[in-house]
Amino acid sequence: MQRPAFPTRLALLAAAALGLAACGGTVDFSVDENINIDSTVNGGAGLASVDLAASAGGAWKHRNKIDSVSIRSATATVTAKKAENTAATASGTVWLLPEGATEPTAAGAVQVGTWSGEPVEVGNVIDLTVTQALNDFIRNTFDGSGKFSIYAIGSTTGGNRVAVTLHVVLDAKLKWKLL
Repeated sequence: MQRPAFPTRLALLAAAALGLAACGGTVDFSVDENINIDSTVNGGAGLASVDLAASAGGAWKHRNKIDSVSIRSATATVTAKKAENTAATASGTVWLLPEGATEPTAAGAVQVGTWSGEPVEVGNVIDLTVTQALNDFIRNTFDGSGKFSIYAIGSTTGGNRVAVTLHVVLDAKLKWKLL
């Protein structure tokens, strides 16, 4: 069997490459924000603004061709324990809030995770819960302005004061396709 001439082979390879590119692809991205929690200020709550246009990199440019968004993991890590901290353990919750919201009671808010009795020590990693509601929240945010907030609240018992910085990370994958 005779092989096609070089120009024909090149054209076939180019067509195959275009066919594969037309299928779409995946883009990994993460949202990571530091939130200061101090139980003597705002009841131990902190808020960080997120703009996916700035933080999601290549995923943002594919926002009009999204097939799916999946959060692979969500964590909150104690990255700093302030001198004012007197708590050995703390309880808390992390929420994602729609743009403009400042409280987890807002319509459309999604709870990411809750914990109880976690050590207040630098390096402590708290695994948060990945749910379909979390995936849907991030997917819908790509359809909108790309802006939302991460809200974290921490508390202790016995009059102790929690004063820490939490580093919240959502590790995600966006799957896109050409329309």
